[in-house]
Amino acid sequence: MENQNRTIAETRGRRRTDQPTNAIPKNTNKTMEEARVWLRVSQPTLYKLINENKLKTFKIGLRRFTTIQDLENFVTTMRVEATL
Repeated sequence: MENQNRTIAETRGRRRTDQPTNAIPKNTNKTMEEARVWLRVSQPTLYKLINENKLKTFKIGLRRFTTIQDLENFVTTMRVEATL
């Protein structure tokens, strides 16, 4: 029993290589408040961008979300438009 406990204690914190890793990053969805803070804009400005279809969002129930990828795409698009 002592040998088994030592083995468990020794392996704590190590990742098992025989298990597949999840390829989908966690927490890629952002709430509108998180998106607003991330973009550093006001709430009315954020909803204006959504209504103008400049920022992609989706709803789950009554809550609205966006993804980090969509936020990054929006910023990239705004940078390109600013250089024109």
